[in-house]
Amino acid sequence: EPLFRSRSKIEQLIANVQSTVNEVLKNCEIKVYGSYATGLALPWSDLDLVLINRNPKINQVELILRNIYYGFKDKLWINSMKYSDNLPMPTIKIITTNEFNSIHIILSVQDDKHYGLRCVNLVKSYLKEYTVLLPLVFALKTILKNANLNNNNLGGLSSYGLILMVVSYIQSKRDNNN
Repeated sequence: EPLFRSRSKIEQLIANVQSTVNEVLKNCEIKVYGSYATGLALPWSDLDLVLINRNPKINQVELILRNIYYGFKDKLWINSMKYSDNLPMPTIKIITTNEFNSIHIILSVQDDKHYGLRCVNLVKSYLKEYTVLLPLVFALKTILKNANLNNNNLGGLSSYGLILMVVSYIQSKRDNNN
């Protein structure tokens, strides 16, 4: 469970997103990936959600997100929202109201270029294998946040990139018997 964040608020937000998606599209499911799914979320962590589309009639990522974006327009739990299709992976970025602690949600669509759900399993396996990983990642994520270097879209380092770097470092020390 993320530090300082209410699990019930996160679950309510996921339900709100799923409900809105269901209003717009049928046969779609919302899944959590990223730091909330791996247990590495901190108070400022984004809630990363991916839409699994099981509707064969609509398969264009941009069209799916645009339709869902308009479905979110009047939701009272949303403070602000932005649709971005100029990134390698199109997303809807939502900032929730104060009632939901102004949590940032990033919604994307599962396709052959989206590895978020697979990465969760890899990170969980690393967390089991290397007990030092969790405190190191928490400390380094905090340092990156304080230095404003935790946003990969702005030239910083993503949490996943950080985890892979730390694992590589741990493995290199282990291989050298340090």
